[in-house]
Amino acid sequence: GHADLARGLSALRAVAFKVPDDALDERQSDVLRGLIPSAYAAGVLGMIIGLVNLLVNLSEISQTGPGMAVALISVLYAAALAEGVLRPGARYIEFRIRANA
Repeated sequence: GHADLARGLSALRAVAFKVPDDALDERQSDVLRGLIPSAYAAGVLGMIIGLVNLLVNLSEISQTGPGMAVALISVLYAAALAEGVLRPGARYIEFRIRANA
């Protein structure tokens, strides 16, 4: 609901900008960690779309490259989002909470 969206935006803001320590709570890191499976699911969905496109154009080999590109870049973006933003962001919030406890 609206509360989850607000917590998610608050968590991303806490990672992207310097926010006061008293504005951080464990729920923000939980939201970021909760988004990790969704990031990977989106990557898998993009991979499936790319592979379907590749297979549809399999008879014309010069057209298979774009489908493969979509498949690979989707997985790359998903991993970059999950492991480059969401998980480190959650750890950063947790670290700041523990450091100021």
